Formats: sequence, C-alpha cells, structure tokens
Amino acid sequence: MFPHTVTLFNVNKVNGEISYSSKKLDGVFYYKTNKASKEENGENDSSEYHCIIPKSVIDKAQASLKKNDLIVIGECDNITTIKELEDKEYFPIKSIIDSLYGGNELQNMEVTNCE
Repeated sequence: MFPHTVTLFNVNKVNGEISYSSKKLDGVFYYKTNKASKEENGENDSSEYHCIIPKSVIDKAQASLKKNDLIVIGECDNITTIKELEDKEYFPIKSIIDSLYGGNELQNMEVTNCE
C-alpha cells in the first residue's frame, strides 16, 4: 500500500462556468523533482510532480482522471475557485500514463504535470 493521500479535483466546464468536484484518494504515491533550465535572462526553476494511483484506489473512489484536472497534495476541502488553492501544494494533470496490465495489484495510472 502506498503511504500518501491526495485530493483529485475534476474540473467541469458547463456553459462557460467552471466547477470543481473532489475525490479523496488514499493509498497513492507521489514525488516531486526540481529542475533548473537555462533561459535568456538566467535560470528558471520548476517542479515536476508525479502521482502513481493504483487502479483499486481509482475504482474505490469512483474517480475519473483527465487532463487539466487538479491534484492537491494531501486532503483538501471542496473549492469554488482555483484561488482557494493558493496556500496548497497542487498541480494540473498534463499527462496520464496508463499501466493497466498485469495482475490487479500491479495496475495503476500515473499522472504528471509535464508533457
């Protein structure tokens, strides 16, 4: 069992209005790497987030993952705007790696903020 908890916020757009629905996901694993890249005016520091979510956790939470949804590190209450996450560590999902093969205990999905 993985030791971390995250909160998934599905971002929903209807008639130009944005709403967020949340699911707490227990038993996941996340890690962050820091990168520095050279730019015209110096260096730019950025972080890459990776979150591995077992299929059993996705099924139990009845969660769906899609690009541009948000992953908040730890537990988080419902939100009505993204500004409410300013004091939280979070990232938008930019890629989803589907590893749904092998035995049930091996199946997982990895979401990252990098493409």
